[in-house]
Amino acid sequence: MSNCKKYGVYKFVDKNDWKTFLSTSMFIDKGEKVVDIGAGGGKVIKLLEKFHSCKVTALDVENQLNVPINDYHLFDGKKIPFSNKSFDTVLISYVFHHVDKKLKENFLLECKRVAKKKIIMHEDVPCNAVDRFLTKLHGWEFKKRTGIQSEPSFLSIKGFKELFNKLNLTLEHIVKFPRFAREFYYPVKRLMFVLKV
Repeated sequence: MSNCKKYGVYKFVDKNDWKTFLSTSMFIDKGEKVVDIGAGGGKVIKLLEKFHSCKVTALDVENQLNVPINDYHLFDGKKIPFSNKSFDTVLISYVFHHVDKKLKENFLLECKRVAKKKIIMHEDVPCNAVDRFLTKLHGWEFKKRTGIQSEPSFLSIKGFKELFNKLNLTLEHIVKFPRFAREFYYPVKRLMFVLKV
């Protein structure tokens, strides 16, 4: 029996959600207040609530939920509609590349503003020609599916480190994922950054 079935969440969770939850939960204390920015379908939120007793707020630019979420908000993608230090942890999973290139610094400063402890970011980090081709396709598909016209932009590890330093975010951990840890057709290099605010 898989863990998903064992814990009664098999109706809504897939292996990608489970992996995002497991990697994230290593750095989140039970019962923390978390905001998931770019919450997508909301499945990772359900896992954090069920298995980590977190109080999670979902925030996104469009409603993509496929599970019911109690604390869900739409926002403009620029100004996070919460006061300073509202959350222990800000979670950003595979969203940062959709933030317009000109707005990336401000977006991270907003995340830093609402976080008490840390920011956890999962992100695609293309490092070769195949990665760059696949991320271009991903960007095209996303724009076609959502109608959001901002051009996806991906940073290198060096680019992330420079950005974090510029914004006085302390990089505490980098977690590397195997290329085929998620979709077999999208084996782009993926990392998780844990940032102390």
